[in-house]
Amino acid sequence: MTSSLTFRDATLTSLARQEVSAYLHHKLYWVGAGLLLAVTVIGLLSPDASWSVTGDGIAPAALLGVLGISVMAGLVRNSDRAAEAAGAVSVDQGTRTLALACAVVVPLATALVWYVLAVVAYQLHPPEPQTVPFGTMSDTFVLASMFAEGVPAAAGGPVLGLVIGRWWPRRWVAPVLSVVVVLTTMVMQPLFDWAASWRHVWVWIHFYGAGGTESDPDAALRYSGSPYAYIGYLATLCVLGVLVALYRDPEADRAALRTRIAVVALVAAALCLTAMLVGPDTTLVNPLPSSGATP
Repeated sequence: MTSSLTFRDATLTSLARQEVSAYLHHKLYWVGAGLLLAVTVIGLLSPDASWSVTGDGIAPAALLGVLGISVMAGLVRNSDRAAEAAGAVSVDQGTRTLALACAVVVPLATALVWYVLAVVAYQLHPPEPQTVPFGTMSDTFVLASMFAEGVPAAAGGPVLGLVIGRWWPRRWVAPVLSVVVVLTTMVMQPLFDWAASWRHVWVWIHFYGAGGTESDPDAALRYSGSPYAYIGYLATLCVLGVLVALYRDPEADRAALRTRIAVVALVAAALCLTAMLVGPDTTLVNPLPSSGATP
């Protein structure tokens, strides 16, 4: 039994290295990383005059997260083709799924580098007083919100690609789902009243922005909820996604996986509710008028 586990650990380590290398060499990853580098350099040298880099979290979310759906789905197909070619000596699907999950470290590490540089830019070029933070908001709140927008999505997109690669391996599914994710994200923002109080169930949301008021269309707003609990919620969703992908393996211990999925889903639900309920339950407006306000 011990020798079997040792063999599987060695196999997983070897496969994980291969999948990490494959992700690193994927052209679509480099397209996203290259564009993100440009955004990061602009943020360091010449950020938005009023908001600094506080709105730049959309860049890693789109360039690493959304594109990562297709990158990972392609890696899953390549892994399955290699397993089919190997025939009877192929590695079991569960081990290959875990190895693919390890490759998420590539976009995640890239997003963390972006975040560190974004924090540096935030310190070098603080936002104007009429933007954020304001009132009871702190720099920590703003930085946590930037993290919530930029970093978890960089891992969550590829994890979603892993799930669909396991359950719906058709080549067209990943790009279509990417479009659906983007469109759903657009309508699940607090700009729409019907989504303001429960938008936290979605995988990418704002906690502040230039939402405006009737008298000041560009006024800075703080929306309801806690970015801290939301970060935990997104991390839990990533774990849940890996477990769902593992469940596809016909040789898996599905009874044990069902238990783990249920437990993680309950934790995710608790964190989501916390993200909804902690903090102000209404939208707060910066008392300072925006730079575009009518005198």
